[in-house]
Amino acid sequence: MRRTMVDLVDRMQLAAPDHRLTLVDARGRSTVFPWRDLHRKILAHATWLAASGIKQGDRVIVCPTNDPDVLASFLALFYLGAIPFCVSGAQLGQSPGSQLPFVASLLDKGGARAIFGQTELVARNDEEGMIDPEYIIDHVPSSLDSDVSAAPSRAEVSEDDLAFVQFSSGSTSQPKGVRISHRNVIENVRILVEVSRRHPDEAGVAWLPLYHDMGLIATLFATLWHYPRDAVILNPIRFLLKPISWIEGISRTRAHAAICPNFALDLCTDRIRRQQLREHAIDLSCLEYLFVGAEPVRPSTLQRFQEKFEEFGLGPRVLCPVYGLAEATLVVTAPDPGEAIITRTIDGIEVPSVGRPLGDFQLRIVDDTGRDAEPGEIGEVWLKGTSVTAGYLDESANERLFADGWLRTGDLGTLDEEGRLYITGRLKDLIIINGKNYYAHDIVAELEQLPFFERGKVHVFSIVCDDTERVVLLSVPLGKMTPAVKAKIKIFQHLVKKGGPHGWIKNIPEQEAAEWVEKLVSSDARELINEVKRYVLAKFGVPLHDIVFVNKIPRTTSGKIRREDCERLYFEKRGS
Repeated sequence: MRRTMVDLVDRMQLAAPDHRLTLVDARGRSTVFPWRDLHRKILAHATWLAASGIKQGDRVIVCPTNDPDVLASFLALFYLGAIPFCVSGAQLGQSPGSQLPFVASLLDKGGARAIFGQTELVARNDEEGMIDPEYIIDHVPSSLDSDVSAAPSRAEVSEDDLAFVQFSSGSTSQPKGVRISHRNVIENVRILVEVSRRHPDEAGVAWLPLYHDMGLIATLFATLWHYPRDAVILNPIRFLLKPISWIEGISRTRAHAAICPNFALDLCTDRIRRQQLREHAIDLSCLEYLFVGAEPVRPSTLQRFQEKFEEFGLGPRVLCPVYGLAEATLVVTAPDPGEAIITRTIDGIEVPSVGRPLGDFQLRIVDDTGRDAEPGEIGEVWLKGTSVTAGYLDESANERLFADGWLRTGDLGTLDEEGRLYITGRLKDLIIINGKNYYAHDIVAELEQLPFFERGKVHVFSIVCDDTERVVLLSVPLGKMTPAVKAKIKIFQHLVKKGGPHGWIKNIPEQEAAEWVEKLVSSDARELINEVKRYVLAKFGVPLHDIVFVNKIPRTTSGKIRREDCERLYFEKRGS
């Protein structure tokens, strides 16, 4: 019986002797644990944590990673009935210690009892002095790593007890701690196992950060349901540096299900060469489900990935756009098994279906007057279900989270006549100009097709100026003419020559287009700004009020835009 996280962890001792977990670090080095050995390691870590004063109900700050010791200690917290506060480390490019103020506030105001002594969390603490060393739990001594003679008994917890707090890396401001009960997480894991047809004799390869809800629930906890024969968890940096490592792992282990965000498909399509796929003898015919979520899913991304990898065995109905959020533990909707990707054109934009509600989830689409929208009408997505959180750790943040017992997701979407959900954007991404609705991510997606913008380095949003909503754009300067930029320009010129999809620009002669692009890529920011404004106006009918170049677009650890930080950065740049 699997009723709590304690059950998931302790049942590990019942795994088949030859079933194993492989943890791969950023350099590609592997550590292999038969599940039963990992269970003994967890008991040893539980012994150390208990001796350090950790007891049932204590709240402990941790950044879950695939480091063997961190993973064992993290799972040992559940065994003891302690409550992990799952937070991310510094984002890529951030300085060490950037999380110090946040984790210190959790100790001060969040009721946390202790913090793991990870560099991701306490780096530079000696310099900053924000955290009293008495709160920091040191790593388990290696000499005790296999000693389970004095292991404490497993905790007795109820299904409605708090299991952990997920500080969603998708938060657009200060991360909000989502309270997840044992009932919440077990139900959502059960749904994941059921929809992806997981079984004990399967294999799986994943790379998602374990501090992210998709990595934690869909990668780690779902794997603990059956303790499969061959589970591989890559360090995320390994995948980002070498995307072929994930694809090769799926092919080698014959994994039948995988999950990733939209950008990972783009990364694989753009960065993995066909020659690499041939050299590694990639065969993806084993893959039955590749779930895509965590951010807006683009039909063009799905199509490009399908076209590239079908030569290497990827079936025509493997890609599955899904929808979920941390406030519902994770997954909410998914397509029916074997269902082809279904899209609809909504406000001139092609949007994929993310399927129907799973488990006992119920969905409503509610318009801005509070009434239920008709099929095809856009409104805010509201939902109910066993996996839905009771609220945020900070009670003051719950004010707008629920309405009459329904969770208000903040996502905009519509349902078709057969109950399929289509996500069109976020409430905060909605821009209203002269009574017409625009979605910022659609404008960004179009701009990213141009050679003088880079994917992930553009953000469009609205501000209020002189009592009027105005649209502004932040972008990272393109920089020097690298080979990659030149390749983009050649593609752009080809599109122009073929009368491609770039609206007003398609009739410019090829030579003139080449000169125009070269000029824009150089350093003429004023000309670039004027041309982009004309382009967006012609393509969307949206007048851009301003364009500002910045060093970096503020993002969360999962790659989502920090909207409030972008707005603050804009006003700082404009000196207002």
